[in-house]
Amino acid sequence: SEKAFVHSLDLCDYATVLEEKRLEWRALVFRGKVFKLMLKEPDDENAFALKQSNCKFRNIKIFETKVIAECEKAAKALGMDLCGVDVCLNKKLEPIVIEVNSGAAMGKHSVRKFLKLLREEKTNGG
Repeated sequence: SEKAFVHSLDLCDYATVLEEKRLEWRALVFRGKVFKLMLKEPDDENAFALKQSNCKFRNIKIFETKVIAECEKAAKALGMDLCGVDVCLNKKLEPIVIEVNSGAAMGKHSVRKFLKLLREEKTNGG
């Protein structure tokens, strides 16, 4: 069963719903397109929040279409050129955005891929 918590801020009210998640990914998004998708694999299966300190990030070659679309939608909605989007699947296998990071950590392979995209953009007049 879902548990919802209502929070109040000066600007608005919002609700938090705890979802039982099945899988969690980190997507790196540049200019509205996912350029890297990684599956988060927890060191401890009981970990509540998956972050760099308690999980491994495994690169995925086969992209999950629904997950990609949700990550790109979140980045566009926030107007972010570069970000990391954490997303999971709920029990119904629907993608749920957990958070969007404006300063997402990138490993050396991700940085190389990002720099390649920047060079291509510059070469193509972007």
